Amino acid sequence: YVVRDRERQRAEQAAAAEIAAAEKAKADELRRSLEPPPYQTLGTFTLELREPEGVSRSSGLRAAEMEIVVACSDLEACDWIKSNLDRSRGELGPLFTPTDREKILSTGGKKAFREEIRDALNRILEERGIKGTVLEVLFPRFIVS
Repeated sequence: YVVRDRERQRAEQAAAAEIAAAEKAKADELRRSLEPPPYQTLGTFTLELREPEGVSRSSGLRAAEMEIVVACSDLEACDWIKSNLDRSRGELGPLFTPTDREKILSTGGKKAFREEIRDALNRILEERGIKGTVLEVLFPRFIVS
């Protein structure tokens, strides 16, 4: 009788420990979901703007200057981007080719450009086996001249 009672108590304690661990994991996940994601700045980039065909060229600089900040799903992704900032910026170089002025000024054009930047950074993170992804690309400063 004593042996069976001890086994039953051990089983109950093990079950209680599993429930407590599951509840702790849920609480940690909820806490993480409520925290803002980690952010990392990539610096300022300049994009040459082209006028549409048939539009006379205006004098002066035709460029968009933008600061790029990314939101990461995991701190490890932002840390890797920060420690490899030149490589991260280099991956974005091919995206900064002369672009039509109307395209980059439209809401859809900006959204598509953000998605291209996000996809390029996620590709390099995946190739390197880094935990986490870039969730969002932000332009906190976007100046068109």
